Amino acid sequence: MSSVDVALWCAVVVLALAAGRMSLPKPPALDWREFFSLGFVTQIRGKVDSEGGDFESWVARCEPLIGRGESDATYDDPADFGSDYALSRSLGAGADWELLASDSSAVAERLSQRGEALHWVCRGGAMSEALQEILPQVVCLDGPEEELLHHLEGLLVSAASRVVLVGEGKAAQEWTRLLHAEEGLRDRTLAVVGIQGLLDSEWMAENFDHESMDTELERLTPWFQLSFNGDGEARGWPQPDPPPSERVSVDAVELGPMPCKRADAPDAVWALALVLTLSHRLALES
Repeated sequence: MSSVDVALWCAVVVLALAAGRMSLPKPPALDWREFFSLGFVTQIRGKVDSEGGDFESWVARCEPLIGRGESDATYDDPADFGSDYALSRSLGAGADWELLASDSSAVAERLSQRGEALHWVCRGGAMSEALQEILPQVVCLDGPEEELLHHLEGLLVSAASRVVLVGEGKAAQEWTRLLHAEEGLRDRTLAVVGIQGLLDSEWMAENFDHESMDTELERLTPWFQLSFNGDGEARGWPQPDPPPSERVSVDAVELGPMPCKRADAPDAVWALALVLTLSHRLALES
């Protein structure tokens, strides 16, 4: 091989690597824990306003639940966070944070009208009752673990159908094992949510990496964990190190932990903030 051939070969390799890096999926540049907190405190602000309360009353009600004091940016005008945080990006014209404060049911209605082919599949409890009040396509699968794939295949009969898998406690690990084993299901799963999810750290260290959880379309799958310190420690999915190929498929996001118990606030408030956060994430990615 001549020196010219070697130079050309090197140039091709460099260009291929550069193109690969440019095509790698990247998560939207938002702080999703901050977004979730905004979704929560804005609902509380609406309740406090309706009761004639003031800023101090609002903070006093939220701080024990989310651990944020009055100097925290969470209580600032949501518009200050930038245009990517605008709810119109995911809910359409006329939807904003003031609508969430004044009429959370109107926001829930908009959420229910989106993603008709998207099934939220709950296991282990996972706020399923509260989620069913918001979304029309919530399914509970609490049967034997070995039957999960069969039931999911029944939900995914349409080529457009997709799922969000929600697991509470040990169910978060069960969803993880199933996705690890089933490449086809990973392609149809837009997100995974753990609610106080309990994960097997040894199994995760051996099996949870970008290559094992890859999708055919090179899509970055968010793995959200919402936990409450008052209910015990529950660490979410670890963020795997990038593989040699630099092709990443996992975006592990901690929405908590919250310093309270989950029961310290209604599931309806936690669930609406959760659905709003994940729907916004999916809308920005699409």
